[in-house]
Amino acid sequence: MSENSSGKVHALYIVLILGLIGGLIFTNVKLRKSKTDIETVSGERDNKEKLLKDLQVEYDRTSTDLTNAKAENLSLDSIIQVKQRELDEKKNYIAQIISQSNGSKSELAKARKLIDELTAERVKFQAQIDSLVAVNKQLEYEKIVLTEEKTSLSASLNEEKQIRTQVEAESAAKQAKIDKASILSAVNIKLSGISINKKGNEVEETKAKNVDKIKLCFDLLENKIAPSGEVDIAVRIVGPGGSTISNQALGSGALTKENGEEVQYTYKMRPSYDNVTKKVCSLWDDGGAISAGSYSVEVYQKGVLIGQGSLTLK
Repeated sequence: MSENSSGKVHALYIVLILGLIGGLIFTNVKLRKSKTDIETVSGERDNKEKLLKDLQVEYDRTSTDLTNAKAENLSLDSIIQVKQRELDEKKNYIAQIISQSNGSKSELAKARKLIDELTAERVKFQAQIDSLVAVNKQLEYEKIVLTEEKTSLSASLNEEKQIRTQVEAESAAKQAKIDKASILSAVNIKLSGISINKKGNEVEETKAKNVDKIKLCFDLLENKIAPSGEVDIAVRIVGPGGSTISNQALGSGALTKENGEEVQYTYKMRPSYDNVTKKVCSLWDDGGAISAGSYSVEVYQKGVLIGQGSLTLK
């Protein structure tokens, strides 16, 4: 082979080797770029997944707080429902931003900011609910008008007026329960026929023809909630014919029972009461004849039946 031919072969080898080296370099660069692209896509996916996870965690926390607030105070149910709807809307909006994001830092930063705002709202709302529950518990023990300091829980809570109204309604209802709890109980009720002997002493009788008056005795039980002083008690005596014995000239009248029914009462008595069990008695005498048969008596305070008794005269 001539030197000229040998040189051409060497030149061809060099060209082939350079081409091979160039191809390897190109392939390596392309692989590096692909790896970088994969890492970028993977990083974006990880960022999205982390944001979605953080969003779900914050949503669950806020939803749990709303459920707990409702359990502590059922009167806040309507407001809690509104807040829950707002929470669902915000979650869906943020999740949409994350899912549709092309991975740009600005879009992911916007989603992160919205999640942080959701966290801040949860903390703020929980503080407001805690304050409202504290006020409501205080209203259970004392009947007072909420002061300006207690009512200005938060200017940013648009539903404050509605909540305050509901709390006051609950307080009124609880006060009504306290009033009902202050009603006394009458026990050991004894209805008897009485005659007066020559010495002016009372004699208990079982025969109607010997009876001059009807006597009622009972014990008013201790009730520390009830106020001391005179107690207004209505006595209803029903005769053998099933009608209320009454005489308006002697104080008979009408009362309204708990269920709204109006009934006649025979007379009223106002015994003094000082929060300890006390025996009280009263007499009824309208000057008329006492008939034989069964009598019943009902004792009322503020329209509430607090005791019953009966008597049979021969």
